Amino acid sequence: MPNQTASSGGKSSNAGFVNAVLKSQHFVLYVTLAFFVLLIPFIPSVATAGNLSNLLSNVWPLLVIAIGQTYVMIVGGIDLSQIAVIAVTSVIGAAVMTLGVDPRIFEGTVLWGTIIGPDGGILSGHIWSMPAAVIVMLVVGGAIGALTGFLIARFSIPAFMMSLIALLFFSAFAVWLTHSENVTNLPSSFSVIAERGYGGFLSWSALIAIAVAIIAHIGLSRTIFGRWVYATGMNPGASTISGVPVRRVIILSFLVSGVCAAIGSVLYSARLEMGRPAFGDNMNLCWTSSAPRSSAEQAFSAGRARYCGPYTAFFCSRCFRTRST
Repeated sequence: MPNQTASSGGKSSNAGFVNAVLKSQHFVLYVTLAFFVLLIPFIPSVATAGNLSNLLSNVWPLLVIAIGQTYVMIVGGIDLSQIAVIAVTSVIGAAVMTLGVDPRIFEGTVLWGTIIGPDGGILSGHIWSMPAAVIVMLVVGGAIGALTGFLIARFSIPAFMMSLIALLFFSAFAVWLTHSENVTNLPSSFSVIAERGYGGFLSWSALIAIAVAIIAHIGLSRTIFGRWVYATGMNPGASTISGVPVRRVIILSFLVSGVCAAIGSVLYSARLEMGRPAFGDNMNLCWTSSAPRSSAEQAFSAGRARYCGPYTAFFCSRCFRTRST
């Protein structure tokens, strides 16, 4: 009898453990780690320092993008336009600071004679060209995000539909700016941002991503705006009656998403050392922008946002893409 009791108790504890894992908000993280560990015996190279560093260099920009998506998800929306923001800001930022382009390729574009000339970008060779270009990228990204959020809040357009329209429009706009040509020959000071550092951790990309995560966490958990974001997502009607500026919160949330996408664009452009109007085509960002939603909904339903869901979904996607390549 005692043995039967102990056996049944062990089975119930095991079942409880499995149930807790399956229902955990960290389930995606557990699956990712298990997938990575099981892959090592078959492909030992995935656990090498070089591969881990390469994986992390891909993950840091995605972390920043996921943070911006988190704000939008909390208010009950989704921002598909992040891909277009990355493309537009990459092209404009590169055009501002490029040291020189081929006139035969760019003289027929709208940028020629305005931002780009025979001697390169408008700030080519200037000591402040790199920081100025980064500021321009952040401003443009924030403006696109704010415009998308304004249209959603003002005209009650579903976020999925409006952000999809913004994705299509601004993606085409980025291609139109350069006639689908990449803007290269960027300053060496810009590419320093993407240097991997020791093991992929001690790099500017890592420091920037971690800094953005800390600031975003403080903004959600320690400020009035963060409380407004949660309130808007849980019950917009009650929030409006309570005095929460719901429309403003939605606009600012999309603005944050746009700025985060622009930061991700900075990190990607620095890594590739070019501005690309087709950013996202080979990164499958349309899928990764939506992938965190299902894993994040569980965390957000309790009124407590955590970056683990979006971030680990991105990390899992990068693991599978690394394996496939």
